[in-house]
Amino acid sequence: MAVNLRKRKLSKKKTQLFLDITHNGKRIRESLGIILIEGHPENKKKLRLGEAIRSKRELEIYANKYQIEPEDRQGTNIFLFTNEVCGTKSEIHANSFFNAMRYLERFAGSKLTFDQLTPLVCEGFKQHLIKNLHPNTANSYFARFTSIIRSAIKEGIITKNPALGITIRKQESLPKYLTLEEIQKLVETSCGSEIVKDAFLFSCLTGLRYEDVVSLKWENVRGFALEFTQKKTKSSERLPLAPEAIEIIERQRYAVKNPKVTIEHTLDTIFILPARQTIDKVLRSWAKRAGLIKPLSFHKARHTFATLALSSGVDLYTVSKLLGNKSVVTTSVYAKVVDETKKEAIAKLPRIEKTQLHKQ
Repeated sequence: MAVNLRKRKLSKKKTQLFLDITHNGKRIRESLGIILIEGHPENKKKLRLGEAIRSKRELEIYANKYQIEPEDRQGTNIFLFTNEVCGTKSEIHANSFFNAMRYLERFAGSKLTFDQLTPLVCEGFKQHLIKNLHPNTANSYFARFTSIIRSAIKEGIITKNPALGITIRKQESLPKYLTLEEIQKLVETSCGSEIVKDAFLFSCLTGLRYEDVVSLKWENVRGFALEFTQKKTKSSERLPLAPEAIEIIERQRYAVKNPKVTIEHTLDTIFILPARQTIDKVLRSWAKRAGLIKPLSFHKARHTFATLALSSGVDLYTVSKLLGNKSVVTTSVYAKVVDETKKEAIAKLPRIEKTQLHKQ
């Protein structure tokens, strides 16, 4: 039996850690959800964490082999357990858990174990999130926290949910979107990265999520449509493309054929984008140069597509299908956005003096 910590190259600068386990004549690999980034100061800490998980996994296998009851699992470190859980998730979803855990670590320290999780601690963490974050972000992070607790119950680490009945109410807010005029400003403004600019505008024209845009391959392009599987819902979609979206696809195709543009386009992915942190930086600078007050994000591009489609007269059911939503109810929030926009438009109309009406 052997449990080894291995590395797998993901890209030029990213390396993933995983466990290579040989046991009972079988060999399996377990992802740890830990990514090393070239030159990053946190790499040593991540390697130590990977080794700690490897050692723990090895002890678990030996305990099972010799039918020895492992030590009280309630003493399991919640952060180490989160790393194990996130090993099966995509990078973007794993990061949402890690962000939540960073706030938990600030609140309770890095040595927090499941046996220390009491309703009082959970309530305290809830108040900590509410104090430091927007209500909806706090809601999202607390949901990640309770998801980890449910996973621990499923694994038999604890038997009761200490956060049962403790919730953070989500504040209803309408999706933020870009107007047609604001999109035009962005089109006319130079961006620090043409590939980021094209990818963002492509999302505005298709409503695709970030994870779907970065995963698009040339084989997904079928004439004037895309055929792909959504990362979030795992559902298969066929999405017709607007002429402007097709133009962006063709620009990427030219980049493949013209090695002077970029060498990286030898890959089969349509949009070869930099790291998410770099993308966010580029989007912030681009918005500033275009004179926009609103911050840019790929999720806002998705909101923009939905809102503009409804404003242009496309019915709610069709917009829901174009977005790939499983339910029209999910899409109905955009109808509220359009209603609010109409109210604002009416409010801007010039007032008609009553005296003028009486003269007629």
